[in-house]
Amino acid sequence: MPYKIVGGIKFYERKEIKDLIAYLRVIQNPNDTLSLLRIINIPARKIGEKTIETIQNYSLNNSLTFWQSLIELEKIEELKGSKSKSLQDFVDLIQKLQQVSHDFPVSGLIKHIMDLAGYKNFLDDGTSEGESRLQNTYELISVASKYSQLESRESLSIFLEEIA
Repeated sequence: MPYKIVGGIKFYERKEIKDLIAYLRVIQNPNDTLSLLRIINIPARKIGEKTIETIQNYSLNNSLTFWQSLIELEKIEELKGSKSKSLQDFVDLIQKLQQVSHDFPVSGLIKHIMDLAGYKNFLDDGTSEGESRLQNTYELISVASKYSQLESRESLSIFLEEIA
């Protein structure tokens, strides 16, 4: 029986898909500040707006990108202690995922993001909505798997170009 979905959300407009694409963009280019800001606290890392504002101010005052400011986090006096730890953990995660991106095609990279970033557990909250969001991420992995024959970094670049 034919049917028509009215008011449905397009696949690439879903939050979980946008989040994973933002991770992929940051892995490819950590100076993509918009994508970086989207994922810096997803899943929650206790990095608040005031902390982000402090980093942005440091970036502006020192003519650095947001990512470059994160790299030299120890120089930002206002961010000592637990905030610094959360931010350093995030930087370490992105750097680890960048290393992974050299060894796996984009579909494998998405799987690593799901695991290493804790995104799978973040989505899988035991509700039917959580299960649906998780299924959407598996669909993204399935779409990305058509790039598996390419060299790992090339598969990431071409995948991001084609979905843009």
